[in-house]
Amino acid sequence: MRRYRYPLSFLFIDTQKGNQPGELVGKFLHRGIANGHLLRLQILDLEHVYKPQLPENLGDLNHLIYLGLRWTLLEIIPSSIGKLLNLQTLDLKHTNMKALPSSIQKLQKLKHIYITRSTIRPQLAMQYLQSLKNLHTLKGLFLESYPDLSMGLDQAPSNQRKSKGLYEGLGMLISLRELEIELELIPSLLEIVIKHVIKLKHLQSLKLTSYSATESLGHLKLESLSGLENLSRLELSGVIDNPSIFINTNGLPKNLTCLTLVESALRDDPIPVLQKLHNLRSLYLNDGSYTGRSIVCSTGGFPQLLVLKMSFLFNLEEVIVEELAMQKLVELEIVNCRNLEVLTGLKNLETLQQLKLTDISKEFTATIEETKGKTLDNLAIIVRRPW
Repeated sequence: MRRYRYPLSFLFIDTQKGNQPGELVGKFLHRGIANGHLLRLQILDLEHVYKPQLPENLGDLNHLIYLGLRWTLLEIIPSSIGKLLNLQTLDLKHTNMKALPSSIQKLQKLKHIYITRSTIRPQLAMQYLQSLKNLHTLKGLFLESYPDLSMGLDQAPSNQRKSKGLYEGLGMLISLRELEIELELIPSLLEIVIKHVIKLKHLQSLKLTSYSATESLGHLKLESLSGLENLSRLELSGVIDNPSIFINTNGLPKNLTCLTLVESALRDDPIPVLQKLHNLRSLYLNDGSYTGRSIVCSTGGFPQLLVLKMSFLFNLEEVIVEELAMQKLVELEIVNCRNLEVLTGLKNLETLQQLKLTDISKEFTATIEETKGKTLDNLAIIVRRPW
């Protein structure tokens, strides 16, 4: 141990449950910090260590830049974390923490934070996080309506109306590059959140997931996202209530390279608009994102698209690929589109290397195999059946 008396990083691997692993780790850290052997530590990763007992002197690790607590099921971290002024990454994914310590506001060098939807209370999280002006990554934040706001902001008590500022605080994170948030909000609060998200001009990746306490699907009432000029990756989960605002040539960022739509319930074919995104490399239409019967990829559409996946589009009957459409497509995947009968123009996809078919009718698969035999000798067709 003398050879490694002042380590720069520690990775603990112990998946045992019970008190012993957490106690042992806590004692090791306390002693190592107290005797000065760990004071140069820059990386501390406790992933999967069951409820490690973090010592209060953890804050003495003032060289620490990475603290990983993922899958520890930890319930509390010492307030001395606020002394880790060089900390850049804090991973609290899959812990059982109910709140962040208020001292986290002092971590002005913090760039990346990962938390868990179902545990940390949103009002406390936003109260502290909105002061972190250098934050680049925020993943796992869950925003819900206060119980007293279910009646609407106008009828809520004045102190509750003021609390809407916590949602507005999202717009203060002006350095954000990656944002993943889950929403269960009344329409008025959802509108506030969206208005502040589109102010985050440095965003490169955005994932919005909407839930509903009363319906099976959440809803998203979107504004134009075209002002997010740096956005390259976008994932939206939830029924899009105003597709005419979003699915049009002025509603989407021009630099998108990856777009995922989940449960969007779009009635009109979105492809005529999406195929004009000339930088798009990957497109995923998943889980009822489109409820129509036909998809048409037109000549010249999707000039850079490499991957197209369509899954659980139960009404889809026909896919048409015109000549000179998707001329760089490498992979096409179709999952559980049970009513799909026709894929016209497969021969036009000269660059296609893989066609993955999962839970598709035998008749459709046979037709595809016949087409491949005539024109696409280099195409690999992978057929998967449901378990």
